[in-house]
Amino acid sequence: MSTRTLSAERAVDLVHDATTAPSVRNARPWRFRCLRGERTFEIRADSERALRHADPDARGLHIGCGAAVLNLRVAAAHAGWRPEARLLPDPRDPTLLVTVHLADPDGGESDLAALYPAVHRRHTGRLPYAGKPIPTSVRSALAYAARREGALLEFPGPGHLGRVPEPIEEAESRDRAGTRRIPGRESADFERAPRLALLSTLRDHPEDWLRAGQAMERVLLLATSEGLVGAPVARALGLNALQTASIAAALPFAFVMLFVCYGLLRGLRMEAQRQTVLEMPPIIQIRGASVPWQQWLKTIVTWPRREEVESFLRETVAPALREVAEEFRQAGLEATVAKDPQEISLTIAQQGAREFLYAVHAKGYSTPAFALPDTSRRRRSVESRRYFRADVRILEGPQHYDVMGYTKEQIIGDVLTQYDKHVRFLIQSG
Repeated sequence: MSTRTLSAERAVDLVHDATTAPSVRNARPWRFRCLRGERTFEIRADSERALRHADPDARGLHIGCGAAVLNLRVAAAHAGWRPEARLLPDPRDPTLLVTVHLADPDGGESDLAALYPAVHRRHTGRLPYAGKPIPTSVRSALAYAARREGALLEFPGPGHLGRVPEPIEEAESRDRAGTRRIPGRESADFERAPRLALLSTLRDHPEDWLRAGQAMERVLLLATSEGLVGAPVARALGLNALQTASIAAALPFAFVMLFVCYGLLRGLRMEAQRQTVLEMPPIIQIRGASVPWQQWLKTIVTWPRREEVESFLRETVAPALREVAEEFRQAGLEATVAKDPQEISLTIAQQGAREFLYAVHAKGYSTPAFALPDTSRRRRSVESRRYFRADVRILEGPQHYDVMGYTKEQIIGDVLTQYDKHVRFLIQSG
């Protein structure tokens, strides 16, 4: 019998990895519960984040939760566990979508752990794609990845999907500007023969939707590992695009349509521009945003506990983000603040442009030996030897700096600094 235990910090890190999964309109419609003694995670549907009008049958909710489950399995395998997932384990509790038990490794599914580096690199590509064909070997690998999760991935030919781009544009225009020109900004025409893939299952039940979500994320992670970029389209299921494509390609139930392609050189240049902009100093210094050197020193030489960082998120970060969100709403922008015990996030949606995300996450690290008193190094528990930071994450990934100890004004200043860089990126990229 195994004596390996699941620490609270490891559980938090696994959930953090899981929740980088894509979901319809970034709704993040999931709730995680960890039973550490049983080394089991429960993934439930979060009805408060359900999109009742855009996703009335909850297909998108199940697909998004399935994608999060796949990320959890990948992260667990990377950490040395063997994840065992059960879909809809309790018929009396329809909100309990999946349980994932962390069993001892048996040498299987090493390819699942190999996908871990792509978990934080994967992002939804919204730029036009290049016409470079995907090699047959890569297509076969992507299709095999979908089959591993109980789904089918097909790459229909031009003859099957000749009429699909029009309904795709119609569907996607609900979430972004579509073909509408935006004054003062350049536009790019999307390719008329896009590299499309259709993900389907043999049945149309909630269990199949969960499988489709896991298959979608596995395909996207493998595509990222292969140097591809991708984007789910028409995910508010039941749209004409999916119906047309499903019939044309003779597939049973098509749940997700994917662009899976090599990015344009322009797209790569835009990513380089983005990195350049991130390194720029802000144009305007916000009063209170700069950190006094004494406060900076205190941050360096102290090692906060988890409860201290979570309290900081509740009492300082959350009010700051709510205040900023209200100002954005008054400016006519859609601003959403989401929170759980380990992360507070602000999302700004701008029609026709890349959304802005600013999140602060409580992340655990091992306290260095020099920071532990000699008399307590041996008798302190593993958990007590951990310290936590309030790390900043934006849409492009972790920013590797800690805002623990900032005042509310300083948090607001940091948000505006990141948003200023985001806007400059949008201006430079046209």
